[in-house]
Amino acid sequence: MTSRLTYKICSLAAMLGWSFGSALATQTSNSSTISPTIVSLDYCADQYVLTLANRAVIKALSTEAGRNYSYYHDKAAGIPKIKGSISEVVFYQPDIVLEGNNTAAHLKQFTERLDIKLLSLGYGFDQKVIYKNLSALGAALGEAERAENLIAATQSKILELQEARKSHLKAAYLTPSGYTAGSGTFVDTIIKMAGFESYAGNHNLNGWQTLPVELIVIEPPDIVITSFYDTNLASQSNWSHARHQRVRALLTSIPTIDLPGSMLACGGLFFVEAVNAIRTQADALGLYSSQEEPQK
Repeated sequence: MTSRLTYKICSLAAMLGWSFGSALATQTSNSSTISPTIVSLDYCADQYVLTLANRAVIKALSTEAGRNYSYYHDKAAGIPKIKGSISEVVFYQPDIVLEGNNTAAHLKQFTERLDIKLLSLGYGFDQKVIYKNLSALGAALGEAERAENLIAATQSKILELQEARKSHLKAAYLTPSGYTAGSGTFVDTIIKMAGFESYAGNHNLNGWQTLPVELIVIEPPDIVITSFYDTNLASQSNWSHARHQRVRALLTSIPTIDLPGSMLACGGLFFVEAVNAIRTQADALGLYSSQEEPQK
């Protein structure tokens, strides 16, 4: 009787030990696959986070993540927004902090004390910068494969755009402040990717500068592409070139394509969506001539 009881006790102990060990191993295994949590302190950095990170690991975004000039403002809904103070970062205790241009002066020292990784992304709209930023964030979040897949998908879309229809029409970009995008700017690249010639480039305008009123009056562009009229027009000076009577008349007399400011406010993979938006509106306006075949 005693030996039978001893056998049962030992068997039960072995079963409990196996169950506890299995549960512990499972818990350890699951914890090793949990993605690091993240807080973003800049609305351009927010766009990368919202592109790549699972919502569950995003502890907070910048206060501007939900504004209409944030491309992923819909995705940002419901996620806490912070100003970026050290106390806020300490409160959320993320594994990664994605800093921005207005990062608190002593944030680096505090994150080091708390064993929080402080990550900086490069600023810019160039495709190489965008891809590099996404790869860096992917590596930090344990989402490297996902990042590379997104980059590959974007590059595939660009190849398709290179085979799309082209036009000899010259397109000028105009913001509410009267600025245009000349040669060397990402908007100029987007105009060309949309299949049009650059009005600014054809007139030797480089970088960002005001578009001379006399130039567009004497030699108007074939198309005007506008942006940010949905976000900050009311804040522009009454002396802005974009408010000039002749410029306003121009916008009503030639084909005009308007892009949401969110598509151009920050660098991100969504620059391809800006190209597609131009092409969609241009196609609806009949701006691609049937005689012009895709470029080989």
